[in-house]
Amino acid sequence: MKRIFIVLGLLWCNGVKGQELKDTVAYAATLDAYQYKFADTAGVQHSLQEFEGKYIYLDIWASWCYPCRKEYPFLKELEHVVDPRKIEVVSISIDEQEYRWKGGMNGYGMNGGVQWWASDTMFVKTFRIDRIPRFILLDKKGNIMQFSMTRPSNEQTITFLKKLK
Repeated sequence: MKRIFIVLGLLWCNGVKGQELKDTVAYAATLDAYQYKFADTAGVQHSLQEFEGKYIYLDIWASWCYPCRKEYPFLKELEHVVDPRKIEVVSISIDEQEYRWKGGMNGYGMNGGVQWWASDTMFVKTFRIDRIPRFILLDKKGNIMQFSMTRPSNEQTITFLKKLK
């Protein structure tokens, strides 16, 4: 009798996971990454549309997130390995206060590359950023290719990115 319940439980869990993935993929297809504005360190507003024609590897992080800071050296390496004519690496902080974002960048030496701040929480809500670090890959038109891309520390990330045409 226990075996039947275990099998039924596994079938139910697998069905739920499959449905969540399906919903996530369908949901990701509806998102417009170009509509959001982000501030640079000088306060100038930017859009991801500036990189139209390139793949965009988004790094979503916050100053208080130790795993985010731990990924940064790998992110820097990735920036140097991928072709900058094809792929843009963009770090977006979701810190609630600007001073925490800037302090985190400077305090941890994370001020290289494209560093923007998501001052509007709609980006976080719409993109369902429920954990960080979070990495998202956009195609050349700003559509989501990978809603949960692998981390820079994962050796498969560079291999995958280098294969992009």
